[in-house]
Amino acid sequence: MCMYEESTHVQLAFVLPKGAKQVASSDQLVSSVDILPTICDLIDVPCTQAVDGISLKLTIEHGTTIDRDRIYVQFEGNGARGNFQRSIVEVSHKLIVDLFKDEVFFDLYDVIADTQEKYNLAFKEQMRVRELSDHLIA
Repeated sequence: MCMYEESTHVQLAFVLPKGAKQVASSDQLVSSVDILPTICDLIDVPCTQAVDGISLKLTIEHGTTIDRDRIYVQFEGNGARGNFQRSIVEVSHKLIVDLFKDEVFFDLYDVIADTQEKYNLAFKEQMRVRELSDHLIA
């Protein structure tokens, strides 16, 4: 119910058959939407429909870098109360947009330098907020 790292930055692990080629770990930006295309690719089953995610097979097997600049997170909140949240993570910055009734709140964090998200940079880095907001809108 929130966009802080404790809620959104969770470990993704795949248990592969014994002897399967795999790297120990990766720090690539991945999303839960990547799970289906990855499983399909690992078991050689084509995805019959377009999916939003990408296969992580090459990253799992070889540590290949993922061609992704940013990931998006959404929380639909409570429609009866009129609140929901959106977030975008790009490199070291995370923008959280919290919409509650007629109000909009912006939080911008450097998730690498400020791992506990204590320092909201939204007022200091307004151009970065605008840039990330434009990606969310698009």
